[in-house]
Amino acid sequence: MLPIKHRKSLGQHFINDPTILDNIASIIIEKIKELTNQNLKQITILEIGSSYGILSFTLLNKLIKTNTPFDKILLNEIDYRLIKKLELKITENKTFNNLYLDKKIEIINTPFEKIDLNKFENLILIGNIPFYITGIVLRKIIDYNKKLALIILNLQKEVVDKIKSLNNAQSLILNMIYNIEYHFIIHPKYYTPQPKVFSQIISLNKKKEFDKNYINKLYKFLDKIYKNKNKKLINILTTTEIEKLKNYNVLINSILQQRAINLNNENLISIFNIINS
Repeated sequence: MLPIKHRKSLGQHFINDPTILDNIASIIIEKIKELTNQNLKQITILEIGSSYGILSFTLLNKLIKTNTPFDKILLNEIDYRLIKKLELKITENKTFNNLYLDKKIEIINTPFEKIDLNKFENLILIGNIPFYITGIVLRKIIDYNKKLALIILNLQKEVVDKIKSLNNAQSLILNMIYNIEYHFIIHPKYYTPQPKVFSQIISLNKKKEFDKNYINKLYKFLDKIYKNKNKKLINILTTTEIEKLKNYNVLINSILQQRAINLNNENLISIFNIINS
């Protein structure tokens, strides 16, 4: 098969170093074993952007070699050229082909944003995430937190820094839901073609579940606060929201006169919970 020209429109930058791929697979397996020790019965892995199995097959080999249990691995790829190469590599490997025939390996050519995560339970989500869908991926792991057991992603370093920052709605909510561990950084030279930025592996283990409706309201509230962080709280909130706070606590006036930037995240969450109680 002829070499495949990478598509910039799909953010295609593929890791070319086997050691890095092996290290990522080792992190995934370590985290899966932690889950199985917590009596998680069914292990379904969904990989976003499987390309032609660069990480997938490294992970599969390691899962088999280490006797790590899994029920199914779903390979999500939308580039038909890569799907053809992926299918060919599966058929060329007897073990992988048997897993494919047994439906323990499946290829999904639906864009990730259109995949209904509600049909899964305790899903493990992995992937090397192109920048153009990063926002979609992060929002889905927030909205569908009840369906996800573990997430391990390779993200642009700039995105990872924003998640760490705790100074935006997305960062705060992700850190509310998940314990986030920051793993190694990958230099651009380890990709083909080379991107202009570094990336980093992160893992997210769920610590608390939240209802999607609650999350949506909180997201809108925090987004409003952070976009107006230099204003006083009284000038950001609606009249109805202010009245709810005053009815809850007559001493709230001192907080309302503070600028949003001077309130810590615990204060903001408490204010939101009072308003929505």
